[in-house]
Amino acid sequence: MSAPQLPEDLNQWPSDSYELLGVRPGVGPRELRRAYTQIIRKFKPEQFPEHFRRIREAYETVLRWVEFQQMLHGANAEQEEAPKPAEAPSPEPAETSTPETIEVMPRPWMPAAPSSNELDELWQRACAGEEAAVYRRLVELHDQRPGNHDLCVRLYWLLALSPELEPRRSPCDWLVQGLLANGFQGTLRELYRRELAEDSHEAIGDRCTRVFRQVSSPGQLADLAEWRWQAAVRLGHWQRIDDDLEYLHGQLARDEDETWVRLLISASEHLAALEGEKPHDLIKECLKQIKRYDHLHTRLADSLDRLDFLLEVANGLRKLRRQALAPQTFLLTVSASWTHPFHDVRPLLLEYLAQAAKYPDLALSHFDDIHAAAAPVLGQFGNLLSLLAGTIADDDPARLYQQDFETVVPAIHEFLGEHGHYTYKRLRTTLLQFCLREMVSPEKVAELSRDDNLIQAVNNDGPVRYVYEGCRLFWA
Repeated sequence: MSAPQLPEDLNQWPSDSYELLGVRPGVGPRELRRAYTQIIRKFKPEQFPEHFRRIREAYETVLRWVEFQQMLHGANAEQEEAPKPAEAPSPEPAETSTPETIEVMPRPWMPAAPSSNELDELWQRACAGEEAAVYRRLVELHDQRPGNHDLCVRLYWLLALSPELEPRRSPCDWLVQGLLANGFQGTLRELYRRELAEDSHEAIGDRCTRVFRQVSSPGQLADLAEWRWQAAVRLGHWQRIDDDLEYLHGQLARDEDETWVRLLISASEHLAALEGEKPHDLIKECLKQIKRYDHLHTRLADSLDRLDFLLEVANGLRKLRRQALAPQTFLLTVSASWTHPFHDVRPLLLEYLAQAAKYPDLALSHFDDIHAAAAPVLGQFGNLLSLLAGTIADDDPARLYQQDFETVVPAIHEFLGEHGHYTYKRLRTTLLQFCLREMVSPEKVAELSRDDNLIQAVNNDGPVRYVYEGCRLFWA
C-alpha cells in the first residue's frame, strides 16, 4: 500500500491507524517505519503539532501489534528449544490479592500448561473482536497455572491493547507475575524493559522494587538498576539512586567488584543531570568509592573517561544556564542526551535544528559563545548529530543528501579564488553560507584548497562544522 495523501484538514483523516499510515495488517517493522517517516516529512512536528500527534499515535498503535507478533513468535521458539522445569519456583506470597498486589501462590498440583494451539486460537478470537471473553479465559487458565510464561505474555498484550478489560489492573502486573515465577529473562524481561522506559513511575515504584530485590544475577541486577535510574533522573528522584546503591553495595561490593564500580560510574553519570546539592554530594561519595578500586581503573579506563567528560558537560550546562549563553531548546536537548534514549531526544534535537537551519548565522554566534564558555557541551552536541545521522541512514539511506562532488568542484574553485586572500576569521561566516548553499562540507572545501592552514582551521572549528552538519541533517 502506497503512502496516503492526507489532507491538512484533520477532520478528513481516517480513524483506522492502518489506513492512516497506508499499511496493511501484518506489516513488518521496517515497512511501518518507512511509512511513518514518509508521512512526517510532510507533517513536521514544529509546523503541524496536532497532525504529528495523530500520526505518532497511529504509529505506536500499529507498532504494538507488530511487536506482539514478533515477541509471540520469539517466545514460542524459546519455549520449544528450552527444557522446561517440572515446576517454576514460587516467590513468597503477597499479603493481599488485589490487582495492585502481585501474588504467585505455590500449588500442590498444577494442571498441564495450555497448548500453543489453544493459545493461538484464543488470540485469533481476540483479534476478531472477542477480547473480553478471551481475557476472561486467559485469567482462568492463569489461576490454574500462575506465573505461566505464555499466559503472562498474552495477558499483558491483551490488557495493554485493551485497558478497559480490567481498568484497575496494570498490564505490568502480568509481566511481573511472570518474572517472579520464571526469573528476570526472556520475552517478559524485554517487555518490562520497554514499560520502564515509557513509564518512569513504574520504574521507581514498589512493583519494580519487588523484582529488583529478587534478581540474583549480578548482570541482570545491574541492567535493572540502570533502567530504574534513568527513570529516577527523568523524575528528579535522586533518592531512588541513593537507596538502590545502598542495597547494591551489600549485594555486589565484595564479590562482584567490577560490576559494583560500573554501577557507581553509571550512578554518577545519571546524578550529574540533576540540579541541587544532594545529588552532587552523592556523586562525590560515588567517586570516593570508585577510587578505592584502583586495581580496576585500567580495565575501566574508557568508562572513567566518559564519566569525566559527562561531568564536564554537566558543569558546562550549569554555566551556560547561569550566563544565558545558549537557547533553551539547545540546553534541554544536550541535558537529556545521556539520561534519555535517543528516540526521546530526537524530537528536541530536530526542534532546535529547525531554528538553526532558519537562522544559521545566529546559530553560529551561539555556538561560538558555547565553545568559548563550555567546549565539552558542544562536543556532546556533535555526538548527538552523529546519532541523528545514523537514524536517518537506518530509516532510508536515500534520504541522506548524496551530492556528486565533481559537480560542485568548479564552484568551490571560484569561491576559493574570490576569498583566498581572506583571513580565516573573516572567511568562516562566508564559508558557512557557501557550504549551505552548495551542500558541500567545509572539510571538503578546505581539502580542495590544498592549504594546510585552512584545513587545520576548519578541522579545529567545531561551531562551523556543527552548524553545517545540523542544517544538512535537518534538510535531509
